Amino acid sequence: MRQARDETNSDWVGSNIENDRDCLRCRLGSLRSRCAGRNDDCYLTTNQILGQCRQPIAASPTNMAWYLKRLASRTIGPDKLNQLRHARMFGDAAAIDRHMQRQRRLIAPKFQAVQDVFRARLGSTGAARWTEPRGGYFISLDVMEGCAKRVAMLAKDCGVAVVPAGRTFPYGRDPNDTNLRIAPTFPPIEEVRQAAQAMATCTLLAATEKLLRDRGVND
Repeated sequence: MRQARDETNSDWVGSNIENDRDCLRCRLGSLRSRCAGRNDDCYLTTNQILGQCRQPIAASPTNMAWYLKRLASRTIGPDKLNQLRHARMFGDAAAIDRHMQRQRRLIAPKFQAVQDVFRARLGSTGAARWTEPRGGYFISLDVMEGCAKRVAMLAKDCGVAVVPAGRTFPYGRDPNDTNLRIAPTFPPIEEVRQAAQAMATCTLLAATEKLLRDRGVND
């Protein structure tokens, strides 16, 4: 909500600041000057302009004091209502354990299918290595250096949806361009096997291209 009190009356009027960065500074300055000397007349946030996690505020001294006092006791924490739903659904730790065992029966065969394909297709090639998780939702696949983006692109061309290369690194920037995150939990197991075969083929093709390139062989 971005509002300012009109200069001539007590009605609230919207200060319609669009996503125009060029005029944002002058408008903020204007609203700040309108707040000067007032007790509780002006309050402005710009979170929709500057994006998530960045929320500058312009307010009168009274409003700012009120906001800061309450901000001190606020925390970013879990969804309490959702926690209550879970507590009512499960009831006790034994119910959670039974639920997770059902999850394991659904997910574990899919992880095993990916492992079987990777071992058979990539195990002795030196083109990749991968994790063998005992839980969680992902398999981390490390391909040859400089090849992750190429593998992801080849997989996309084959119709396999892949998380963008480097997603596991800060800002999505993998300095060696090696890492891909495989998520086999959602598709049916037969589609998981097909996707794993496609990923193995794309990994081998990208590795072959790199080796030829490194040896100076033209495309």
